[in-house]
Amino acid sequence: MAENWNAAIHAASGEFLKLLCHDDLLYTDCLERQVKALQHHPAAILASGARTIINSSGRALFKRSGIRKKGLHSGRAMIRRCIMAGANIIGDPVCVMWRRSAVEKVGEFDPSVVYCTDMEYWLRLMSIGDLYYDTDPVGYYRIHKNAAARGLARVAAEDIVHAARLQIQGGSIQLNNLQLMLVRLNSHFMGLLRQIIYKLLG
Repeated sequence: MAENWNAAIHAASGEFLKLLCHDDLLYTDCLERQVKALQHHPAAILASGARTIINSSGRALFKRSGIRKKGLHSGRAMIRRCIMAGANIIGDPVCVMWRRSAVEKVGEFDPSVVYCTDMEYWLRLMSIGDLYYDTDPVGYYRIHKNAAARGLARVAAEDIVHAARLQIQGGSIQLNNLQLMLVRLNSHFMGLLRQIIYKLLG
């Protein structure tokens, strides 16, 4: 996944970057809204928003928003909030747009992060800038039964702890061993919950 996404961002030529996975969809005004948000908020390194969860046949199930307040959020504060939540509250790739200029500063997607590749990258982006978040949906994220792979919760939990350690090493956040244990527990719980939702509603 990381290698694929890295190839995509190298092939792109625009001022802003956005990944669209083949089973997800954009709201018709998503690009316009997110480009305007980044143009109007120079401190924002990325823009994201809520998403509408759809099933394998495209039926809308529910809206999911990891952040309740619309507007500009401190990147460093959001790093901590996201890690402690044990989940990607920033958004899936369909929800996120970021500045091309940031790639030169934070690098590419990290192949060592297996499942939470996108979240780890958003954390790195927020180490150099802020987040603009829209509580209205910007994309449709599709869930299906095949996505509920065995071991998902464990892999996701290990990935998020790995991402947390990378942020600690980079100096963006400070966490003690007890807090890291809490991150692992929260991540494992959220992974199990995600797996159940995928199986029931996908």
